[in-house]
Amino acid sequence: MKDVPAEVSERTGTRIEQAYLTSQRDGPEVRIRRRDGHCTLTIKSVGNLERTEVELAISGADFNALWPLTDGRRLVKTRVDYPLSRGLLAEVDTFDDRALILVEVEFASGEQAREFVPPGWFGRDVTDDPAYKNRNLAR
Repeated sequence: MKDVPAEVSERTGTRIEQAYLTSQRDGPEVRIRRRDGHCTLTIKSVGNLERTEVELAISGADFNALWPLTDGRRLVKTRVDYPLSRGLLAEVDTFDDRALILVEVEFASGEQAREFVPPGWFGRDVTDDPAYKNRNLAR
């Protein structure tokens, strides 16, 4: 990733604790997340550009009960949301345990994703590189 613009790096981010209940690298993804006191359970289908995603709110007690089941499959990051043109949002993640910054943009359709021209500061596109999937970064 190239130099992050000051208007991104100067924003206050939010801490995200994220962990995976499944360890299968090529199957559906089941994760828990805590951000700003809100906890969720998310199930994602396999895929890169287009995936089914279902997110369910869970209580903090449920999150805490599930957390021990995720040992070895956790990550902590700070996310800054940065608005882009056309109503899109860049989610800029800085990881606590490594020198890595990833930018993710979610689209309404595969067509919209394919038409997107990222700003130069995004750097190399790693969408199809499994090494940069959050579940593979979790440890």
